[in-house]
Amino acid sequence: RGNPERHALLGSAYKRKARLLLERGQAWSTIRRTLRQAADAYRAVEGDPDRKDFNPYLMLNRLHLDIATGEAADPALIVNQARRCREAALGRFRRSYGFWDAVTAVDAGLTAALADGSIHDSHTRTVLVDGYREAVANVRQSHRQLASVATHLRLLAGFLDYGGNAGEAAALRAIGGQLFSGDTGDMPTADTDG
Repeated sequence: RGNPERHALLGSAYKRKARLLLERGQAWSTIRRTLRQAADAYRAVEGDPDRKDFNPYLMLNRLHLDIATGEAADPALIVNQARRCREAALGRFRRSYGFWDAVTAVDAGLTAALADGSIHDSHTRTVLVDGYREAVANVRQSHRQLASVATHLRLLAGFLDYGGNAGEAAALRAIGGQLFSGDTGDMPTADTDG
């Protein structure tokens, strides 16, 4: 099973490598292979959603990469996993009142919307934007944390777009644009990988 922290760092490192490959215009097959390595690192230690100490961050990252690379299992299974991640994140938030637990609950909704195709529905996108806004409005936050959320959305959109999922990528960019800059504009940036 391995060390969760080490595998999370390894997953993030592979994701950063994939970002650099994307920025350099490398072949999708190379980027996809690197994203699969990141997903495998997260999968190795993502944990069991039925455990009280489950942290959904790793599973959600793996699900995002599965969707981006076309390796996603049955959409209904992903929606169910995302629902369980949301429940876990809300439980963690009730104990921590922390930024990441608040945002992770909404990320789970984003994951489900990507899996079931509802991300294309403007109402779903509005619900997600409102969910992110509400999540961060009631917790202490830093610019770096907000920028990390924006970076994650931008990065996932880039992977989706390069992998042939332009509609999903455009939906993520629309969410990020509404969330961070009103209805148009750029999302904040930071030196994070999301």
